[in-house]
Amino acid sequence: MRTITADDRRRLSLDGVEGGLVITGIEDNSAMAERAGIGEVIITAGPERKPVRTAEDLNLAIETAQRQNRPVLLQVQGRNGPARFIAVEPKRG
Repeated sequence: MRTITADDRRRLSLDGVEGGLVITGIEDNSAMAERAGIGEVIITAGPERKPVRTAEDLNLAIETAQRQNRPVLLQVQGRNGPARFIAVEPKRG
């Protein structure tokens, strides 16, 4: 993952959206592989829909979900279509 750039924001029409991490790679057979794609942007994470500005923000949301034994809720924006919410089960252990 990498921090979103101004070019990414223009390409995805994300003006006015705080933060964002661009997905640059996904492990085969991972929970994310079926739900999001490379080039999409993670905008918010967690039930509070907190903006994701850094990888640390995302990791905190994942750790919180693991402690609560629940999936992490992510808002993802792709090139085609509106933002959508996905729930991803974090790896255990």
